[in-house]
Amino acid sequence: MDWSDVGSYEALADALSRHYQYRNHQAVFIESDPHKNIVIGKDKLVALVGVENMVVVNTASALLIMKRGRGQDIRQLHQWVRDNRPELL
Repeated sequence: MDWSDVGSYEALADALSRHYQYRNHQAVFIESDPHKNIVIGKDKLVALVGVENMVVVNTASALLIMKRGRGQDIRQLHQWVRDNRPELL
């Protein structure tokens, strides 16, 4: 495997799909292409229906759903959380 900068969820999705046969048994894709979506998390079932190019990050304290390619907007979200919900950080 070659080195790759996985500093964003989009880069992580590309690395996983390129280098591994990634299977997330906690995700169900109905009329969605699982190769164009990424689901990170394991605590609960995540179902994607009819959507593409989505990133879903599911943790115990938060759920992030975003379009691939919008990873730079995470900075704005982080600032909002810092200002409004610092207990989540």
